[in-house]
Amino acid sequence: MELKDPIELHLERVNSLDRRQFLRPMGSSELLERAARIYQISARDILPRTALPALYCYVALVFAGTFLLPGLFVVSGRDQLAGELSRLAASGALTFFVAMPLFVLGLGQSYAVSVDAVNDYATGDRLPGEPPTGRKLSPNLFRYTLLLTAVTAIAFGPIVASAVVFLGGAFADGLMPDSGFAEISALFGSFGILGSFVAVPALLLRYSLVPVVAVVEGGTGLQAFRRGTYLAKRHQMVSGVWETAMQAVIVFGFVSAGLLMMIQLATSLIVGAGPVDSWLNGAIFGSLIRSAIWMAPGYILLWLLTPFWAALSTTLYYDRRVRVEGFDIRMLAKDVLEVRE
Repeated sequence: MELKDPIELHLERVNSLDRRQFLRPMGSSELLERAARIYQISARDILPRTALPALYCYVALVFAGTFLLPGLFVVSGRDQLAGELSRLAASGALTFFVAMPLFVLGLGQSYAVSVDAVNDYATGDRLPGEPPTGRKLSPNLFRYTLLLTAVTAIAFGPIVASAVVFLGGAFADGLMPDSGFAEISALFGSFGILGSFVAVPALLLRYSLVPVVAVVEGGTGLQAFRRGTYLAKRHQMVSGVWETAMQAVIVFGFVSAGLLMMIQLATSLIVGAGPVDSWLNGAIFGSLIRSAIWMAPGYILLWLLTPFWAALSTTLYYDRRVRVEGFDIRMLAKDVLEVRE
C-alpha cells in the first residue's frame, strides 16, 4: 500500500478542520442536515446512556395522558360539573407535581449526555472516527435541575393556569351553587387548554437553547436562562430563533409521525401474530406484557428523537452565536494565532 506524504496528511487534516465548514450561518435545511449527521455519528455513544432517562420521560407522559387528558374531553351535566372540575384540577396538580419532576429528571439527563457527546462535532474540534477530545461538559447538577424545572414550569404554565381556573370554578360553585362560576370557569379553562397546544410548543422553542447554554457554558441557573433567551430573541437585523427553527420543527414533526407509524405497524404485526397472541393469552403476566408492547412505540420514539433534538439545539446554539456574536470570526482568529505560535 502506498504511503502518503506527511505534508499531504497534514494539509488534509488542516483542510478538514477548516471551521468555516462548521461555524457559519446556516439555513433551516442546513441545520437539520448538520444535526442529522452529528446524531448519526454519535448515536452509538448517546443511545445506551439515554435509554433510562427516556423511560423517565415516557412514564411521566403516560401519567399525564392517563390522569389528565381523558378528563379534558368529558362533558358533564350541570349537577356533575363541580365534581368534574375538582377532579380535573386534582389531575392537573398531580401532573404538575409528580409527572413534571420525573419528566425534568429524564429530559435533563438526556440533554446533558447528548450535548456533551455532540458538542465537539458541532464546533469541528472532532471528526468522525476520531477519539474524544477529553473535554467533558458537566453542569452543576443541582442548578441544572432547578433551571430545567423552572423552564418546564414556565413552558407548561398555560396548562397549570387552566387547572387553577378549573379549581377556582369548583370552589366558587361549592360556595355559591347558582352563581354560574362553574360554567364560566369550565369555558375559560377549556379555551386555556386548547390554547396550550399552541403556547406550550412556542414557549419550549423559545427556551430551547437554555439547557444547551447550561451544559456548554455552565454558570448559574439565572445566567444560563438569561443567556439562552438572549441568543434566541431577535437582534436588529438578525431574526429570532423562531424564524430559523420553524421549518426544522415542521420537518421534525413529520419525521416523528412517520417513524411512529412504522414502529406501531411493526408492533401490531408482532402482537397480532398467531403464536405471540396465543402465548400472551396463556402467560401469567400476558396482559401486562401486551400493554408494554403496545406502549413500546412511544418510548422508542422518545428515546430516539430526544437526543436528535438535543443535537439540533446544539447546532442551533452555535448558529445563533455565529449570527449574534460573530463566534466564527473569533474562533478562526484563535486558530490563526495558534498556527502562528
